[in-house]
Amino acid sequence: MIGGPIKLRNTIIAELLAGYRFFNNWIIETGISTNQLNLGYSIREFSGGIHGSSSSSGGIDFFGIPMRIKHEFDLNNRISANPYFGLTHMVSLKKGQIGSIGLHGHNENEEPMVYTETTRFIDRSYGLLIGGGASFEYNITPLISFLVNGEYDYGLHNLKRYHIEHYIDDSVISGDIYNRGTGFKFSAGIKFKI
Repeated sequence: MIGGPIKLRNTIIAELLAGYRFFNNWIIETGISTNQLNLGYSIREFSGGIHGSSSSSGGIDFFGIPMRIKHEFDLNNRISANPYFGLTHMVSLKKGQIGSIGLHGHNENEEPMVYTETTRFIDRSYGLLIGGGASFEYNITPLISFLVNGEYDYGLHNLKRYHIEHYIDDSVISGDIYNRGTGFKFSAGIKFKI
């Protein structure tokens, strides 16, 4: 059976954000990000042992358009904490089957064979994530700051599907795993104040 640990990730490759400050320390923020939805999984035998494992990523799958509300708390004259919540609209320019990968090996007769084949599909070309997080900023100058960010998002729709076929002896184990974009994300960057 296809089992754990199943690792689904939504990795932000690059992100460009712009914000507007209102009511003193409140900030509304939006922008665009490039996202890669990844998968890692194990094939478990019914006895509980692991027969094999695989992972699948591909290139950039989705563009994210976040809309966040932040509140800035000054911890001192250089460091601030910015908790936030909001939505991210995920958009893909792809739809349908977008690729497949096979793990190759040899059987006991040293003949080549495919152990696992994973086919990737984009079932929906759009979806929503709801989430929140916090960023911590260190002011390098009055107009430039370094920031680290952590957030958790929950996907409201199945965005990417992995159809997996794993061959053990003369039998085939198959199943589908879905990635909603749910999970933790961590990033770092530079902020310019205008």
